[in-house]
Amino acid sequence: VRDIFAAVFFVAVGMLLDVSEALRVWPLVLLFTAVSRTPAAFHANFTFVQGHLTYQPDSGNPRQIGLLQGHLGQLGAGDVVLGYVVLPDTMDLRGRLDVWWNDRRASMDFGG
Repeated sequence: VRDIFAAVFFVAVGMLLDVSEALRVWPLVLLFTAVSRTPAAFHANFTFVQGHLTYQPDSGNPRQIGLLQGHLGQLGAGDVVLGYVVLPDTMDLRGRLDVWWNDRRASMDFGG
């Protein structure tokens, strides 16, 4: 009975949620993951570039970047790091976003 109530409750609340409004006011959050094949150091020193805007999250500020699993620093073989980055509201995921990590670049286009 408790499981049925929980399911009905979350469906009812979910029907009241305006997803477009929620996306407008919630921060832009991107997830990242790193899997170490061999022992190596990993530091989340990301730079995000979009047009003339750049953003480097402060790794000491959990409102900008944080970890959900694992740790930064020396990783053992097979270690997994899962984290998040909160982008500033000046970034627009409808446009191309370049992500730099050390000397590597990934370009992303989320559409829109």
